[in-house]
Amino acid sequence: MAESSLHVVVFPWLAFGHLIPFLELSKCIAKRGHHVSFLSTPRNIRRLPKLPPSLAPSIDFVPIPLPPCEGLPDGVEATSDLPQEKVKYLNKAFDGLEQSVAEFLVRTSPKPSRIIHDYAPLAASGCSRGGRPVCLLQHVPILRQRVLHGTRWKRDAAARRGVHYAAGVDPLSDQTSLSSARGPQP
Repeated sequence: MAESSLHVVVFPWLAFGHLIPFLELSKCIAKRGHHVSFLSTPRNIRRLPKLPPSLAPSIDFVPIPLPPCEGLPDGVEATSDLPQEKVKYLNKAFDGLEQSVAEFLVRTSPKPSRIIHDYAPLAASGCSRGGRPVCLLQHVPILRQRVLHGTRWKRDAAARRGVHYAAGVDPLSDQTSLSSARGPQP
């Protein structure tokens, strides 16, 4: 890894609507000369699309086995593997990854420069203790807001949903627009 490049860890929720966008984000990061560690379960990693050969050296897939959880059927590692009413068991097992993720972050070299997650408060708690910058990327609610409703993201709307940003940090300011991403117009 080059001296000026970053080591970015990505840790998406166990749903392919999260895994695939995070893989695309990982490719974009790798194209800019940075190294990515993509954390997920072994089965989910096997089911992801293959990387282009030019990016394969820059993206490491890190399999982290999902711990057993009462109520979660064997072999289930993604929301697509079970009915909606059992996702709560997958969520509980996902929370059980905290120790494994923390161990990876301690032993990996070079140490992560950034950690990006979207549904893993355990990543934020474990990583912030080590002084690593953590980014919560909530792509699904933002795109739903933008594409389906064609509205601008507002800080007060985020606050109503329990999302708060550090002072001066707003991932989508009022100046941001996705004019080509509009849903059906009346």
